Amino acid sequence: MNDKTGTAVMTLEERQAQMVARQAEASQGLRTTGSYISFKNANMKVDGQSVPNNTAEVRVLAAIGERTYYAGAFDPDAVQVPTCYALDSHSPHHEAKEQQADTCGECKWNKWGTAVDSRGNPARGKACREGARIIVVPANVALKTAPMYTAKIPVTSLGAVTAFTDRCNGAGAMFGEMVTTLSCTEDKKSFFKVHLTIKERSTDIDRRMLMDKTDEAMELAMTPYPNLEE
Repeated sequence: MNDKTGTAVMTLEERQAQMVARQAEASQGLRTTGSYISFKNANMKVDGQSVPNNTAEVRVLAAIGERTYYAGAFDPDAVQVPTCYALDSHSPHHEAKEQQADTCGECKWNKWGTAVDSRGNPARGKACREGARIIVVPANVALKTAPMYTAKIPVTSLGAVTAFTDRCNGAGAMFGEMVTTLSCTEDKKSFFKVHLTIKERSTDIDRRMLMDKTDEAMELAMTPYPNLEE
């Protein structure tokens, strides 16, 4: 009887170990890349490490719009996958767990007054959060070997992303041609603001290499959320 009990305990332990490993893998998938830039509490960090002066010189390689809807209260400190989401589209992603509508425009969660706070109480805004994903590389590292970093920009800082992309498009330039200052500052209303300030346009950059790197960054930006239930 003891042997059977021991076997059962070991089986549970092994199963738990497998689940924890799967959970850890899925958590990494939430970041869409191994290196992630965060701005919580107006502190810019790369994988948990603070960035001096909340400022870094980068090249933006990709920028896409993102919408995320979480059923119930959203806990920014917990590993969560959105119930429904859209990437660079006005329709739910085909891999979304529960698509809420055929298009984002007709979705009931895309209306003001549907948001809830972390406790599940009614809050201002929309339940479906709008934002952006941007992929950047350090501007002081050779493009061929430069590591990619993913940053998620909240709706309160979308204006900075739009202004950046509009300026590049107006100049007929690829985003990555620009050396850009990525920074984060405190904000009384939204807690923090993310800024993208173009410093200069590179004239000697390898365009073919930049195009290849941009394609890679775009693929990374379009990475869907993982399915934690698989």
